[in-house]
Amino acid sequence: MKNVLITGGTGFLGSHVIPLLPKESFTISAIVRTPGSYGSNVRAIVADLTNGQEMKNIKRTIDDTDILIHLAAAMPKASCTHEEQESLQEAQTQGLRHLLDVLHHKIKHIIYASSIDVFGVPRSLPIDETHPTEPITEYGKAKLQSETILREFCDERGCPLTILRITQIYGEGEPAIKAIPLFIRKIAAGEAPILFGDGSDERDYINVIDAARAIVCALEHKTNGTFVIASGTTVTLKTVVEDIVRISGKKLQPIYKERQKPKLNFRFDISKAKRELGFEAFIPLSQGLKIQYDAFLSATR
Repeated sequence: MKNVLITGGTGFLGSHVIPLLPKESFTISAIVRTPGSYGSNVRAIVADLTNGQEMKNIKRTIDDTDILIHLAAAMPKASCTHEEQESLQEAQTQGLRHLLDVLHHKIKHIIYASSIDVFGVPRSLPIDETHPTEPITEYGKAKLQSETILREFCDERGCPLTILRITQIYGEGEPAIKAIPLFIRKIAAGEAPILFGDGSDERDYINVIDAARAIVCALEHKTNGTFVIASGTTVTLKTVVEDIVRISGKKLQPIYKERQKPKLNFRFDISKAKRELGFEAFIPLSQGLKIQYDAFLSATR
């Protein structure tokens, strides 16, 4: 059996990845800041990636790692200043360096959950793996820098690196700072959702369960390369809001306000991931939204 080490195991994506990992093929360890409830199949290793000494202290514990799945990340709040965002993302990048410093040099495969934020403003649509990377957010810059750090590490060791540039993930457990949970919270309360602009902005949302499946596909195929991970279905923000209103059964109309940011449309070519990883998304947005809406109602009762 091979030993898998996962970071960010208690996060939104990580908490969905761990249950999908085939326990009969892998032993699983998770680096966490506080112990989670994983059951007997997962070894929780308490350490902070951003603390160099703590990472040195667990070096022997993770010395048997064959495969690293690096999901740990920090999503800045909307209220963060530019300086706070820079500091937050610098800490995440440094955390990756601390982790790589204590990994065994014979590691056999690394999977990294990157983001479509590395692309920045789309130059052409649909976006594929060859699209220029010109991130405009500190989060995107940190993701791209981490890709570079990992490539250098893996090139030196002849280790396969699978980079997954994942589109916007939604689903049960999604942080409330994101658009869909904010829409759900407002609509469930009987309040009209707010759209900035005319709502025609195009997006591609992938359900967290499908995103977790992409990680497992990467684990199984052990393919060296970079892949766009998306649902392959483009929707407008207006359509998303209308779907949630329909699911709620409430008679609400969105309130349109003046646009605060430039309009950006996103569409993705996912053919490479389908061809080389055998991955495609299965959960339609309308189904995923209903699951997320029902889960929110259950949690607030």
